[in-house]
Amino acid sequence: MELSDESGDKGLLYVELIHLKGGVIMKKTSLMNRVLALLVLLSIFISSVPAMAANDDAVDTPIVNDVYEDSEGSYTYPLSAWNPQWTQSGWIDTDGDGGTALNKKVIRLNWQGDWSNGGITDNKIALKDLGDKLFNSDSGKATYMEFNIKSPWLYNTVRFRPATVSGDTVTGDSTIGEFTYTLNKGEWNKVRFVENAAKNQMDVYVNDTLQTVWKSESLSTCTAMIIDPLTSTKNNVVEDLRVEYLKIGTTTMEAADVEAVQGNGEKETVFHDVYDNEKGTYVYPYNNWKPEWSKAPFITNPDNKGNSLIVNWQGETSASDGTVTDNRILLNNIGEYLYNSDLGNVAYMQMNLEAPYYTGILKFTPNGDTNIGSYIQVFEKGQLYSVKFIADKSKNQLDMYVGDKLVKTWTNESLKDYTSMRIDPLSDTANSEIWFLRVVDLEAGAYVTKPTAIEIANGETAAITEPGGTLQLTATVTPTEASSKEITWSTDNNEVATVSKSGLVTAVGNGKANITATSKYDETIKDSIEITVSGQSTVDKTKLRVLLANQKNGVIAQWEGTQAISDNYAKQNEAALKAIKFEDGSFWGRIQKDGDDWSSVSNVGYAYDSDSQTVKAKINMGNTDWPNTYFGLGSAVSTANVKRIIIGVKSDRDIENFRMWYHSYDEENCDNRFDTVNLKQGFHEYTIDVSASTKWKELSSYNYFQFDYDQTETNLEFAYIRFVDDTYVGRSEDDGNGTWLESGAVNYNPDDTVVDIVLPNGKFFKDPTANPVQASQVKINNQPVKWVLHGGTLGRIRVNLGKLNANADYTISFDGVKDTNDALIEDTFTFKTGGVTFEITSDNKTITTENGTLTLSPKAVKNGVEVEDYSSVVWTVDSANATATVDNDKKLTLTGKMNGNVNVTAYYTLDGVQYKATSTVAVSGQNETTVPTKTIKVMAYGNSILKHEPNESLGWKGNWGMAASSEDKDYIHRLISMLGDKYGKNNVSLVSCKNVSSFESAIQAGTDSTDYSEQLADISAEVKAGQPDIVTVQIGENAGAATEAVYKNALKQFVQTIKTASPNTLVLVTTPFWGGDGKISGAKAVAAEFNLPIANLEQFNTNENKAYEGDGVDANWNEGVKAHPGNVGMEHIAGEMFEQLNKCLTGNDNITYGTKPSAITITNGESAAITTLGGTLQLTTTIAPENAESGILWTTSSETIATVDENGLVTAKNNGTVTITATSKYDDSVKATIEITVSGQNLPTLTFDKNTTDEVTNMPESGEVTAGEVSLAGKYPFRETYTFVGWSLTANGDVVSSVNVSEDTTLYAIWKKATAWTFDRDGYQEGFTVENGFNVEVKDGIFKALETGYSETNILKIKSPKLDINSADYAQLKIKMQNTAFDENTKLGVTIHTTNGDVKSEYAVTTTDQTTYTVSLDNVTGTITGFELVPTNMDATINIDDISFEVKTVDTSKVRLLLADQTTGVQNHWEGTQALATEGNTTPEEYAKRIIKFEDGSWWGWYKNGADATADCKTEYAFDSNSHRMKVNMNVGNADEWANTFYHMDKPVSSATTKNIVIGLNSSRDISDFRVWFYNSSETQDSEQPFKTIDIKKGYHEYTIDVSKPGVKSGEKSDSKVIPWNDHNTYDYLKFDYDDQQGSDVVTNLEFSYIRFVDDTYVGRCEDDGDGTWIENGAVNYNVGNSIVDIVLPNDKHFNKPDVNPIQANQVKINGKSVEWVQSGQTWQRIRVNLGKLESNTKYTISIEGIGYLQGGSIDPITFTTGNTIEYSDIQVLKNGTAVTSLDSVNAGDTIQVKISNLHNNSSYETDLSIIPSIYTASGLLGNVNMNEVKLDGGQTISEKTFEVTVPSDIQNIGKISVFVWSGVAGGNMKPEVSNYYKLTATEQ
Repeated sequence: MELSDESGDKGLLYVELIHLKGGVIMKKTSLMNRVLALLVLLSIFISSVPAMAANDDAVDTPIVNDVYEDSEGSYTYPLSAWNPQWTQSGWIDTDGDGGTALNKKVIRLNWQGDWSNGGITDNKIALKDLGDKLFNSDSGKATYMEFNIKSPWLYNTVRFRPATVSGDTVTGDSTIGEFTYTLNKGEWNKVRFVENAAKNQMDVYVNDTLQTVWKSESLSTCTAMIIDPLTSTKNNVVEDLRVEYLKIGTTTMEAADVEAVQGNGEKETVFHDVYDNEKGTYVYPYNNWKPEWSKAPFITNPDNKGNSLIVNWQGETSASDGTVTDNRILLNNIGEYLYNSDLGNVAYMQMNLEAPYYTGILKFTPNGDTNIGSYIQVFEKGQLYSVKFIADKSKNQLDMYVGDKLVKTWTNESLKDYTSMRIDPLSDTANSEIWFLRVVDLEAGAYVTKPTAIEIANGETAAITEPGGTLQLTATVTPTEASSKEITWSTDNNEVATVSKSGLVTAVGNGKANITATSKYDETIKDSIEITVSGQSTVDKTKLRVLLANQKNGVIAQWEGTQAISDNYAKQNEAALKAIKFEDGSFWGRIQKDGDDWSSVSNVGYAYDSDSQTVKAKINMGNTDWPNTYFGLGSAVSTANVKRIIIGVKSDRDIENFRMWYHSYDEENCDNRFDTVNLKQGFHEYTIDVSASTKWKELSSYNYFQFDYDQTETNLEFAYIRFVDDTYVGRSEDDGNGTWLESGAVNYNPDDTVVDIVLPNGKFFKDPTANPVQASQVKINNQPVKWVLHGGTLGRIRVNLGKLNANADYTISFDGVKDTNDALIEDTFTFKTGGVTFEITSDNKTITTENGTLTLSPKAVKNGVEVEDYSSVVWTVDSANATATVDNDKKLTLTGKMNGNVNVTAYYTLDGVQYKATSTVAVSGQNETTVPTKTIKVMAYGNSILKHEPNESLGWKGNWGMAASSEDKDYIHRLISMLGDKYGKNNVSLVSCKNVSSFESAIQAGTDSTDYSEQLADISAEVKAGQPDIVTVQIGENAGAATEAVYKNALKQFVQTIKTASPNTLVLVTTPFWGGDGKISGAKAVAAEFNLPIANLEQFNTNENKAYEGDGVDANWNEGVKAHPGNVGMEHIAGEMFEQLNKCLTGNDNITYGTKPSAITITNGESAAITTLGGTLQLTTTIAPENAESGILWTTSSETIATVDENGLVTAKNNGTVTITATSKYDDSVKATIEITVSGQNLPTLTFDKNTTDEVTNMPESGEVTAGEVSLAGKYPFRETYTFVGWSLTANGDVVSSVNVSEDTTLYAIWKKATAWTFDRDGYQEGFTVENGFNVEVKDGIFKALETGYSETNILKIKSPKLDINSADYAQLKIKMQNTAFDENTKLGVTIHTTNGDVKSEYAVTTTDQTTYTVSLDNVTGTITGFELVPTNMDATINIDDISFEVKTVDTSKVRLLLADQTTGVQNHWEGTQALATEGNTTPEEYAKRIIKFEDGSWWGWYKNGADATADCKTEYAFDSNSHRMKVNMNVGNADEWANTFYHMDKPVSSATTKNIVIGLNSSRDISDFRVWFYNSSETQDSEQPFKTIDIKKGYHEYTIDVSKPGVKSGEKSDSKVIPWNDHNTYDYLKFDYDDQQGSDVVTNLEFSYIRFVDDTYVGRCEDDGDGTWIENGAVNYNVGNSIVDIVLPNDKHFNKPDVNPIQANQVKINGKSVEWVQSGQTWQRIRVNLGKLESNTKYTISIEGIGYLQGGSIDPITFTTGNTIEYSDIQVLKNGTAVTSLDSVNAGDTIQVKISNLHNNSSYETDLSIIPSIYTASGLLGNVNMNEVKLDGGQTISEKTFEVTVPSDIQNIGKISVFVWSGVAGGNMKPEVSNYYKLTATEQ
């Protein structure tokens, strides 16, 4: 707690503490000289000593009460045997407050009293005569004394001390102890002393809490208790106390018996803290412990008092008033040697303290933890106090002694975690009173029981006979209670055996060694055993030596920081919150399964240090949770063989419980799957043993790992992570076995040579912890090594020497490295590597004579000895300058043929490793006319890397291998060039180069038994026809994650197809450029099975080989293109393919030679002619000399005039002149030409007519053609919103696929509206475009596109052409499509573009089979203008079979709606949906016996003689505006009369035309004989009125009364007397009543929703099954006031017993609200529903709740969308005949026209459309003028309508004209229910 004073008072801050139920409230006050009260009080409140607590069931027996009587002015003692006295009687004020202020039983103690010279020389007061009643009482086992004490005016600190009395002198006994307590102003505190004479102990309590314990035999001599004030008692301050209820007596409560901590052994001091005056620093003799005083500026040495420390609480301060804001001091770093000492259970710390200038008070608090209490001690000025702490960690107890007196005991489990002692000054430390504390001889140590003997259990002798063998020794220490049993093991001969800290002896050399176990605390106590070692190496350990440590043995999987990074994320020494990826596919950072980088979430920054080749992880960058570091392997590691995980990491601090979690991307979480290690500061290798870890073995493999630990910011550097088996040799501190390197006998040559360099015995590196050996200080042939690691022994380091050459000499040396004697280590180690060297030998490297020869031999040396077996040697040559033959000894003989160089390569395989050697032979002296003549035909099959057509969406413009910058730079053309160098440039031809990515797509969806013969048929035919010499097969990149078996099956069939078609063809296969374990192994398996060359392309899958940057990269290429090999990668691929091919060609190439021609003559002459239509001319040549090779290359200067084939046959094409050239294949400079004149080519013209005025693209060119059959394949034009059907000879005739042209011919394009696409024309995409797709093609009825390199910025999108489809006519969009790969997140995304906006949907992809996806158009409105597909979230091929929009049909298998127009045939009606009349209705929603009137003039209730007589009918009425029902309570208060309900129509209804009365009614019960009476109010009412009787059912129903049939006479139940309906001409009101059979007290609740008087044309209830209009989802143009529909169930379904459980209106919802009413029909498949008023152009959903099918299951909801009532395509405003966009200058007399195009009435009702111009003047709206109106029948369309209005001439100052368009829908006799306003805002001015 830091204290500060903001009051400006120069005195110390004073804090008042109020203890409130476990909490402390602090409030600031400024008082002079009161700091003591604060901290003493604090210690009292929170201090407790559980070991001293008294018994809870104690019972007091008081024997005396001390009472002050005001009247007598003296004490009264009930127990006369005791007369205790207060000393200093003059200071006991009995009437200082005037007598009245003192309560009875209260004594006032006044320390002010008598004084002289302004001060009091003795201010203590004692209560004496206590000896026989308290300290030495014989009256009981324990006695007590207590009283209440209060400081009424000020805070007071008092001290209690037992004392002795001699005469009038009272002396405190300082040997016993004292107790200090601060009294809060005005608060009573109960002080209690409990003494047990038998134990010589007294306990002190305040407010029933034990505060301290005094234990001393001197207690028996004490007879008084002194009370001292510790605060100032100068004359300006009056100090007094109140004391009441002084009691003394006996108690059964015993004093607690606390046993002090005692050291039961010898005192062993391990530390002295000495202040060195000369150096001004501390000197610590004990190196392992450096305690520190906190607040360093407060520590000074102002007096130079020897070896002492001065603690100055004043110190340095920045406060403006000089106060010290934080004056506590901590003695830190004492935890290990006091609270939790490892030296023994009982530890101690002691120091001498002196307050040299002023008396002061100190408070001591362990670790500053006020929760366990503090102790306060007064230090008299100039007196040296011995303060001692003794801790027993077994008891969790700490005792404090001042001198030899125990003053405080702390017991708490938290002590073991403490590391400091807090010391607070309680005296004033302001400027005026600088306060110091002198510390002398701080000492710490322990009380230990030393061992007396040690015995090695293995006996006196032992032996080790195995090389590098070990022996575990054990030793027993006695006695068993020894404080520490730590042993130091040692050997007297490190050259023979070493011994570890745990007693493990390791054999080093032959001989004997004595191993000794020595007590750590007494070197004289020891035991030894003699070890005899034999069978060891004879390595000379007096010299520098090297031990091989092959860290590659046993490695199952690993990440090494020495590899290259594969992206540009890493920044040296800069921590970024993003992942770092490596060449092998591994990464550091948090990468999700979908590839997203979430590293920033974990707040861990990563950087790659290319110098140290480590990943640097900066942990906990602002994170409050446990920080997480993530690491992923390039491929999963199997758990089966992994026994240990090895981590090489450097940490900037120690970390306990460093956790490694095991993850797999195939699971959601890893639960608690982790193991832990403890990291130490610095670089170390850590081993996690997973051989027995159940957590590790939970899954079969892992590929993702996580490290976490505590929350401290940490810097880690990871060098490697290895997953190893039992054969792995660990780091040097593990002392793993290796092979000693002997000079001149090292057979070792790996890429990284890891060794242990071991110093001669007895020599050690100097302090490697402080000064570790650097890589630059260890040299291999004077070059720095790669890295250095220090091991557990100071005589050994581990070093990576880097890559060594075979059979080479090396020397290891040191540069600037010192040993422990501070001498430079000059020892060196020389050795020679073994291994294998391979070279080509020959007598020379030239051939200088014609047809001369040169023999080249292979030479391999293994470990210094030449091998004898060269059967594995393979030779290659790259040129035809010499022929090559190989003999049985694998020697190569070259025979010169042409001048130039020949590059020779030899490959040799030994022990599974291939070695390569090269040599160049110069050939000269050969015949200059010799040329190679062997021809080579090459066919190439591949994917986009081989060839990719231009694709604008990819930014790719080439038609060659992606992503070379030009054709000559792609791999196949480079390969052809390399083969041309070998066989002759014009002798090698690329006869076929095809992209077969469609075959790869089939692999993605295939299995290990799929038959690909259909896909390979074309390739088979082509190869069979071409009989190529070489075929390259470069596939697999687009085969997804095919397994080995799947890929092998496909590639094997591909190869078999080629070999079957052309058995002698050499086939080269490749591994995929982008890798894939299954595909790589599958390719290798096929190559091995067919003995084929294989090119490993995955080795080039690096950034430098891709088209990200460098030569030829186009900035417009998207990321997918750039992921392909660029120019550099193409060059490497071609080189690898040529190298593998050449191994099979050399020695088997059979190159033939001939003579180069010197001249060519075309024998036909210098000119010729062709005069016939399509005529030909055969050209011939002669070659000179006669024996020269005759190979000719024929070319034409114009193929439009004439063509020439490879044999010189010229064919006429058009009239004109053309030059034909014959060039020698063997010399480009040797050629001849002839000029040919072509005539007579009068060709017919073929004209292509687009057959539309619309724009059409991709039209074939019209022009002359050769007479005959002309194929129309590939001639496919494109027209927006239409599909091309084909070509026809007439404008609307049948289409043809070809046409026979003998005369001028015209073909017409045939079109149909685009709604379906079948992709049955190869190469024709039908207007579809692709973004970010590769290998896009249409072939064999499939539209194909490839997604590769998927990312959020590289998403494959397939876009339709522009469309014009009315969504109302179509139900769904069907897409028949195949994804060749998918995962759990793959979805087909569909976006439909319309004039009303985009509609998006998604569909899960769960199979690689061809699947039809159906896109509902329910939510699609307006015109469909196109759509877009996003088919995948991963690399896959998309194959689309067909796409089509499906026309709507009525699906009787689903719930559907049928419109039921109930407005037809209605003669008159009352509807509850109308409004109430505006007058005459008082609170109509409340039941009352009064009339309720409606807007149409009708009413409910009874008028009699012109007055409201409803009350006489015992019937109440109310209207519910929510349900739109008239609610009637009948039989209210009626005793014996029939209840009557009256309804009066708005106008009379004719009896002649009315055939039925239809009533919608809800009843609270069944009613038999419910009568409906018919009245005419203008006629006299009699008893012969007609009526009809019906039976009412409970619930809502529609009832039809057939009035066309006879009724019955009043009161009769039969039709015996007919009273017909037409007895009256008209009727204007109805009466309803029923009998009283339910009892006079039964009230019936009725609710009427409508009453209709209808004729025979009325479509009645749904059981009448009236015809209507089917409503189809998404295509409803319907908008009336009351929308009445039939809900019809599927053909095989029925409602669940609607006769028993009628469906209620609240069970049918439209957009969540109840419908108006429901009627059940006679059929259980249909109900009629009033949906209420619908809005135009709105989506509605009807749902049925709580009702299911009779057959079981719930009823599906129905969704539909209403249309607009009025639609139009365009509105144009004209002024005086001219179109305008504003009316800002309108004048009187101007003519304003509004022209509306394509007016359409969507409703089924007649609709009015009006235009209303509103004229505004400066004064505001003048009014509406000249309303124009037109009527449209239901569904009618008017192509154009013009409304015209002339501005009146008398209107002046026109401000603006606003034009409104209004439409109203009217149905039958019903009033318009809907008004739609269209405001032409553009015309407002």
